[in-house]
Amino acid sequence: MAVLIALLFFFSSFTQVQALSNPLTGSSGLFNYGKTLELSPPFKELLFELRALGLVDYREELTLLEVSELLQKPLGEGGLFRRKGEERWEMDSLHLTSEERKKLTLLLSELGFIEESREIIDHHFSHVVIFGARAERMEYRLLKTLQFFEEEGFIGDQFFLLGSARPLIDEEVQFLENKIVNFPLEEQDAWRDFLFSKPTEGTAALLLWELHAPPELAPLGLLLEAETIPHGSKRPTSNETIEMLLPFVGECATFFSLSEQPYLRLSDLLRIIVLKDKGDLFSKNFHFSYYHPKLVSPEHIEVVLDEVARNTYLTTEIFKSSLRVP
Repeated sequence: MAVLIALLFFFSSFTQVQALSNPLTGSSGLFNYGKTLELSPPFKELLFELRALGLVDYREELTLLEVSELLQKPLGEGGLFRRKGEERWEMDSLHLTSEERKKLTLLLSELGFIEESREIIDHHFSHVVIFGARAERMEYRLLKTLQFFEEEGFIGDQFFLLGSARPLIDEEVQFLENKIVNFPLEEQDAWRDFLFSKPTEGTAALLLWELHAPPELAPLGLLLEAETIPHGSKRPTSNETIEMLLPFVGECATFFSLSEQPYLRLSDLLRIIVLKDKGDLFSKNFHFSYYHPKLVSPEHIEVVLDEVARNTYLTTEIFKSSLRVP
């Protein structure tokens, strides 16, 4: 019943909004879109530099899909992906000089993967999206979103916590146990029972929301927990967690999402999945605002390159059935 009420509310309460001037290429500078999706000149420059470093065998005559396939090879083996089952912090460091790293960082910054970026279309949002992650990173995203809303005077109708059934690792459980002591004393045992009865990413998201959301926003939090974990994977994909949101999207909506650098792929993916689901990649009925804060301690360049490759793969895979992708 609660879900039905939420659906009726979303389907009926939003006025039409204007689309972004270029809703397809998203918040990175990887792609241009005219009559077809294509690599941007700065992206080509990055690929030529990676070729000069012996990291990828990029050639200008490659199609976009061939480039995407090339970049899916593991880092150090001709591509930029981390190896299957490998976490970001486990990636091997590239043997680069300080000057080589500096040049790559400048190119990645030009593509939008280093410095803070934002595009705010509205101040009242029907859908505020908080992407799932490891518990500590999820807390960062949640706190940063709440802080940004308070500072800017934004209004959110619903805060969607995109969690999953991924089991928590021991470090996350310990992190959350340490957070539970910040609840009122009479609630702490109940929260411990809740955590240990179902130690998943979704449980972490809900616990952190209840801990940090101010009283006036707390009832607006809604956990969407993706249950399916693909074979051989540790967690549902970003696609699957975002698709959990689709039943709550009506014919008009205003979105806000926050993902720290270099994970701007998440806001791009949100935009693409929603528009593709609506059957109109140029729809004028949806706004997508985003904020990509720069981390105090930026991710290693190997992680940023992995994100470039994943952004390329996901974008081309989603677009190729709907748009002309060479």
